[in-house]
Amino acid sequence: MARIDRTTRSTRAHSDRQPPAEAMLRGSLIELRRRCGKAGCRCHEGEPHTTPALSYSQKGKTGIVTLSAKDVPKVRAGLKRYQQALRRLEKEAMCGIEALKRSLQREREHARRAS
Repeated sequence: MARIDRTTRSTRAHSDRQPPAEAMLRGSLIELRRRCGKAGCRCHEGEPHTTPALSYSQKGKTGIVTLSAKDVPKVRAGLKRYQQALRRLEKEAMCGIEALKRSLQREREHARRAS
């Protein structure tokens, strides 16, 4: 029983933490739109209520994290950092492929000369 309590406390402690200011975020910034259902509300006849949210996929399932307006700039910056890192990684991977091609070509040329 004590072990479960410690695990639960640990999980809660981690979930209550704010992400670092420079966190990378993968996903899309979206706007949820809905009508509340109240007859006297402006959304009944006009524009629905909107809420910013981060949409992401994990293991083939879509997750949504609703945001406050003040969170949007931080989330947008985190998404940008992720895209920048992804571009750097893709560039490094392509450099690795080109280096492999050159190395294989040199080996083939060397093998042809030796035979």
